[in-house]
Amino acid sequence: MERVAIYPYNAELLPYVKYFCKLDKNSKLTKLYSPSGYCLIGKDAAYAHNHPEIGLSVTDACSIDVADFDTLLLACGIDEENDELYPQIGEITRLVSESGKRIVKCEDFSGEYYMTHKRTLGDFGTVRTPIILIGGILTQADTTDVLIALHLELCERGFRPATLSRHPIGKFFGLHTTYDILNDTSLKEIEKTYRINNFLRNIENYELPDVILVEAPDAVMSFSTIVPNGFGIYTNMVCRAATPDYFVCCVPCVLGSGTFLESISKKFEHTLGVGITAAHISNTFADSADILATREFSHAYADLSFVKVQLEKEKLKSEIHMSDVIGSGINEIYTYLFEQEG
Repeated sequence: MERVAIYPYNAELLPYVKYFCKLDKNSKLTKLYSPSGYCLIGKDAAYAHNHPEIGLSVTDACSIDVADFDTLLLACGIDEENDELYPQIGEITRLVSESGKRIVKCEDFSGEYYMTHKRTLGDFGTVRTPIILIGGILTQADTTDVLIALHLELCERGFRPATLSRHPIGKFFGLHTTYDILNDTSLKEIEKTYRINNFLRNIENYELPDVILVEAPDAVMSFSTIVPNGFGIYTNMVCRAATPDYFVCCVPCVLGSGTFLESISKKFEHTLGVGITAAHISNTFADSADILATREFSHAYADLSFVKVQLEKEKLKSEIHMSDVIGSGINEIYTYLFEQEG
């Protein structure tokens, strides 16, 4: 079995690390490396989200040992200040290459469906396969966790999902991604929308999926007038390309109330073309004190017990289904979407 290490590890990669053995049954994840100075070093990987420990600690990249892995997955994140990492990336790449070990980059997986349509812009058409959008009021509110958990649940039950993640590392595990199109600087915004539509229709024609799962590429709405945290522009483009049929909204625990969900659901019907079908309540919360002090968006993670208390208080009063995928698993949302909703 091939041994894989990931660098640079950060919080947004936790879901892929957590589900690594299920996403890639032919490989074993043996090491996680973070750049020197990252607060994750020496801690369990799940510390990044204050989730239950998974038994794999994060190692300082300065202590990299090529004997610990066969393949190094370079997974530079979409929110990284990668310029600061370039010197260390270059040194690590040189060290691993000289040892004869394999280096894999996210861009090595170009995605045949996207590359086919990169040459020509096809007509805008309807995607007939049901689409489930998974997005968060904060991008850090476990959207990737819910996406991968639902993808794996569908696979285990014999369905054929086509899954699009927001992070390019998804391509390493056979998933698709909207990242390549949305970050193609040679395209105008309208061209990106057309290409996403072409991309989805091509996936539909080639893979014949039972359902398409799409992770929202950014926060689905602005957080506040002080720090917008994005305006859901990319997500709006994806929804313009193909209107979702269902929407699983990931919400910070302090906003996990039926009244709030019902009010924003009506807004999403206009902005995204679909209201909230079900909600995952996350242990994420906005750090208001830091936001006011720095005028930059900041977040933190509460203990999962806060989510449990919030659900006990609000779940029965809400017209929108609410659950906690991290604490209770994906089964509740799966059952609600595929057995109750039909």
